[in-house]
Amino acid sequence: MAADEFSLIELIEYIQLYILNEKIDWLNRNFNAATQISFKLEVCNQLKEYCSKIIRFDPIKIFQADDCNLIEKNILLEILQSDMLNINEIDLWENILKWGTDQINIDLDYSKWETSEIITLKELLSDFIPYIRFFDITGSDYWDRIRPYENLLLDELVEDLKRFYITNRPPLVSKILPSRMYEIIHSFIVLPQHLAQFSSWINNTSEIYPLNKIPYKFELIYQGNRDGLNNITGFKKKCQSQSKTIIVIKVANKNKLIGGYNPFRWDFDNTWTKSNKSFIFSIDNNKELTNSIFSLIKNHEYAISDAKGKDIGFGHDLEFFDGGRYEHIDYDKKILNDKTFEVEDFEVFKLDSI
Repeated sequence: MAADEFSLIELIEYIQLYILNEKIDWLNRNFNAATQISFKLEVCNQLKEYCSKIIRFDPIKIFQADDCNLIEKNILLEILQSDMLNINEIDLWENILKWGTDQINIDLDYSKWETSEIITLKELLSDFIPYIRFFDITGSDYWDRIRPYENLLLDELVEDLKRFYITNRPPLVSKILPSRMYEIIHSFIVLPQHLAQFSSWINNTSEIYPLNKIPYKFELIYQGNRDGLNNITGFKKKCQSQSKTIIVIKVANKNKLIGGYNPFRWDFDNTWTKSNKSFIFSIDNNKELTNSIFSLIKNHEYAISDAKGKDIGFGHDLEFFDGGRYEHIDYDKKILNDKTFEVEDFEVFKLDSI
């Protein structure tokens, strides 16, 4: 690499740090322009990471930016397709509507629209409509803030909304999507569907909980890529004396999550914790929860390895510090074919009943 090219990369690194540390208000006002630049330039990795977290965890900032009209359509679709958003559905609808009118340069006042403008706007918004939870919106908001824009919706959806809000009957054609979770989990590993599945396993229920009925709050207390994948001291500091914890491990180079549940406290005192409720699991990293394996403890005496060193784990089966190791010994079902695996990341959640 030429010296001048190396110097340019160093300069870009410095500019990113300066913006993130000193000009965060400016960045949030110009968020969408910054997103476009950071996603196109590989060297802007720190800026890209910040923008990615905002898109995932705090999307309202995108709409509050001065340049909200610059939001790219694929980013909006990514936001709408999420089942975990910290924004009311009616506000989401109105921000999408404003974005659409900005794209074709028309007034937000629908009484001023020409027929051709309605057709253009309807086509522009058509990819977003299936992901908006119209049936989660209150009757008064439907009447005041959606009904005036019925020309932008499919006729079947308009009729189903009238049926739902006026007669209190379920829609005939339109699909009612699961309600979103508004309690944001700052995870780069798990999806809301995984939390629903974990909760069902913990409570020993055959049906997976709906997303808006999950009976636990999942508090992220340790994140490998943030706090250290092999930082045993940091892990003990954050997990010491914590009970009802679930550890989720992302296996490198595979679309798979594995992990385990400890209903008791971590003491790290070189003992085995007895349990008849601990389990380990393997599950594909997608919304469909494919290839889920629930493996309940069978040798209760060896449920949890509460070690002082790096042998922390679940029975003699699953360890994740200093390289992942797996053996099918103390839990009833086999969750992996490989005896070793690489940990890309892992997270520890503390559960509290809601």
